[in-house]
Amino acid sequence: MNELKALLDLDFKYLFFGFCLILIVGKTLWITIEWLLIEKLGLETKKQKERREDKKLLSETSKLAKTTAEGLTNLEDRHTKDEKQFRERLDEYIEDGQEDRQKINSLITAQKEMLAEKINEKYKYYLSIKGIPEDEYDEFVSLHTAYKGVGGNHHGDAKFEYCIKHLPIIPVETKLVYSSEE
Repeated sequence: MNELKALLDLDFKYLFFGFCLILIVGKTLWITIEWLLIEKLGLETKKQKERREDKKLLSETSKLAKTTAEGLTNLEDRHTKDEKQFRERLDEYIEDGQEDRQKINSLITAQKEMLAEKINEKYKYYLSIKGIPEDEYDEFVSLHTAYKGVGGNHHGDAKFEYCIKHLPIIPVETKLVYSSEE
């Protein structure tokens, strides 16, 4: 019972103050020992080493993420610029292609007219001589094939068909003439 009475006679303010003082001194002592062992002697615990490595890895990852983000931004800008240039060049190419197509169509039309005129000349000539010369037959067929190839119309076809169906092939005898020097 005396022990209980002695315990109740204690001043709890001093007891609390003493307990807080012990905690403060203990923490200060721990910080001093840690400073001495880690900072001055270079000793560290496994957990401290893991924290240091994690912190270093986090820092490197942050730098890498920042660099990657900047690279992606630059890449997006470059892609946008390249896409714009591509579209401009494509538009120019299409425009040039349309101009070239018009020129080609004009050339085809002109060639068709010239072939039609040639067929008409041969038609009149063959009618006047009442036949197709044997040595011109293949040329006349080739002329008509070319005419059809460029989109010739039925007028040229009618003249060609008339000559082929109604006019005879006239045999032609050719003589080779040699120059007097030989």
